[in-house]
Amino acid sequence: YTDLEFEKIRDDIRAWKAELGLKHYPKIYLIKKLHTTEQLFLLHRTGKAYINASRGEGWCIPAVEAGLIGNPIISIDHTGFADLLPKEDFYPVSTRQAEVVPVRWIPWYQDYMQWLEVIEEDLSKQMLMVYNNF
Repeated sequence: YTDLEFEKIRDDIRAWKAELGLKHYPKIYLIKKLHTTEQLFLLHRTGKAYINASRGEGWCIPAVEAGLIGNPIISIDHTGFADLLPKEDFYPVSTRQAEVVPVRWIPWYQDYMQWLEVIEEDLSKQMLMVYNNF
């Protein structure tokens, strides 16, 4: 990610916090650099949940790693790893189909494709549920 993209993500997080209006919020880590396997597992042990709000994952290795640590996983409801997780550890997020918006610098996304779009209200609901119960 570029610095501009990271700032956009930070702005989104600030807006979501303002919208929720809670007194306390969980820590959020935005990672800009590659980590070793040991650093990644330490990060998973530090966290209380893993949130995967991407538009589609066949096999999301970080989510599986978080599950191995015992963290709850919040992810889209159509993903390859969900069947391997205990039901009580998986918090599915609803999606809807959307057309791919091609990006000049990502050649494998084409305008004839479709992907899943996270329903933000459902993502927020699942995040709040995990936050209040863990």
